[in-house]
Amino acid sequence: SEGTIPQQLKLCSISPNPFNSKTTISFEVPSGSSAQLTVADLKGRILWQDVFEGGNHSIAFPLSHLPSGLYIVNLRSGKVSITRNAIMIK
Repeated sequence: SEGTIPQQLKLCSISPNPFNSKTTISFEVPSGSSAQLTVADLKGRILWQDVFEGGNHSIAFPLSHLPSGLYIVNLRSGKVSITRNAIMIK
């Protein structure tokens, strides 16, 4: 819930998915740690990445400049890594 401190790394949602021009990635990073969120294409090219401190996060991505296809969303903190697919359909 809003305002609570997350206890574990969690990639909550990618919504909408499939998406047309933008999608929102929601995730939780445990208190006292940080995590790197990366969006890459299937060839492994990093299209976007940033580091986030502990807390609940929701990031809106305007991706209309990208071609239709499958994209990889990865959330990593220490040895924990969570990967999900995001699909762009134009």
